[in-house]
Amino acid sequence: MIKVDKKENENQDALLEIGVEEIPAGYIEPALEQMKAAAVKLFAADGLKYEGLDVFATPRKLILFVKNLSDKSQTRYEEILGPSLKSAKDEKGNFTRAAMGFASKYGLFPQDLKSKSTNRGDYFFFAQEIKGQKAQKLLISIFPDIIKSISFPKNMVWEESGFRFARPIRSILALYGKKIIRFAIADVSASNWTLGLRALGNVKVPIKIPSEYVEKLKNKSVIVKQQERKEIARKSINSAVANVGHIIADEDLLDEINYLVEYPTAVLCEFDKKFLALPKEVLAMCLRKNQKCFSVSGKNGAFTNYFVGVRNGLSQYQDIVRKGYEKVAGARLSDAEFFYQNDLKKGLEPNVEKLKNIVFHKDIGTIHEKVLRIEKISNLIAEQMGNVDKEDLKKAVYLSKADLVSEMVFEYPQLQGTMGRIYASKLGQKEAIAKAIEEHYLPLSASGTLPAGALGLIIAFADRLDSLVANFSVGFEPTGSADPYGLRRAGIIVVRIAQDKFPTWDIEP
Repeated sequence: MIKVDKKENENQDALLEIGVEEIPAGYIEPALEQMKAAAVKLFAADGLKYEGLDVFATPRKLILFVKNLSDKSQTRYEEILGPSLKSAKDEKGNFTRAAMGFASKYGLFPQDLKSKSTNRGDYFFFAQEIKGQKAQKLLISIFPDIIKSISFPKNMVWEESGFRFARPIRSILALYGKKIIRFAIADVSASNWTLGLRALGNVKVPIKIPSEYVEKLKNKSVIVKQQERKEIARKSINSAVANVGHIIADEDLLDEINYLVEYPTAVLCEFDKKFLALPKEVLAMCLRKNQKCFSVSGKNGAFTNYFVGVRNGLSQYQDIVRKGYEKVAGARLSDAEFFYQNDLKKGLEPNVEKLKNIVFHKDIGTIHEKVLRIEKISNLIAEQMGNVDKEDLKKAVYLSKADLVSEMVFEYPQLQGTMGRIYASKLGQKEAIAKAIEEHYLPLSASGTLPAGALGLIIAFADRLDSLVANFSVGFEPTGSADPYGLRRAGIIVVRIAQDKFPTWDIEP
């Protein structure tokens, strides 16, 4: 068998890795989209062809992998527009200074210029040949430009050059085939090495060619491809609970955890069974928000005292990790138990008076004043419908915002409405009233599910209508680039409810 050496002018894979300190999970997907868009644009601008382009990420790495990038850019012609024909020649047909100056600039005679018609008229132009350049040379500017193109909601400055990025850049891996692309950003020079898992010593991992990058890092316990890492996490989580029940699905949490770890390993944990007396929504929120943990249901479907954490690293020292999770979970659940009992002792109705101290907007008034307006609007809607219990509606509106000043919602704002329903039900209110307190926040997005109950539907409509009228009355209107009070979404919801739920309304013009 004859071994054939790869020629210098053959296409090669290219690789760029930005090694950083842990980037917030929510920043990563947008950063990858920007990274890919910049790469596509810059390669096209320089005439570099490639077979495929992928972006990957871990919490500490943003990666661009280019398959079979051409060794040399294509020779291309760029048309440089010169003076118009009218200004290029005088009345006698002689070339003017404008034409001669333009031609001289490019080493031509005026008679060598060609003319073309544009939407602005007829112009002289010069077709400049741009010869192809080696990819290795072009990447010296392309790779830094890709890094500079990435923006984040918040940035840091950590070194003298003042370069801004979400987190400090600690390493840059830049290769075209076996060759290192030499450049520097933020006082970090590009190299041919990356870093393994921090928990295993953060060792340097040399990369000879881009094609070995993914496997080499996998051998150092770093799963580079985010989709592969997510499925490993999913399987590990499901395996951990196989003998005790089922994971309560939470795809958003799984997506977040996927960008918090480089090598996911699930750990099955338990909390004290006494906390099962808390509402399941409270239990799930405590575990999810504070510890990024998954709740577990039993084989009969009931909420259990098991939960699953996902650690970053191999299945070592699991008992120590488990105890850590359980200790923190116990403390959080103890706090939640205290908030819950206190809120039930105080009741909901005393909270309504406290709404007078919460400003909805300085030019619009307090939450309490908003509730009074919602009541008036709701009564008008109820009169149109004709089959609504007005006393139940009045009570539901009165209590609709009461949980906003509860201790539980102060700690976990995501539970607004949900805690109002739970507390109202526990304190003896009718089920329809309790349900309306939660449902009036629906839909949570412009296209989300509308309230199912009549009371919740009326209050949801009245609440959005009040927000629209109140904001517009003091001059707060959404623009093409800004809608800080969500008025566009509120308007869509009002229209949806009117069309989908109240088609028989007799509304006067």
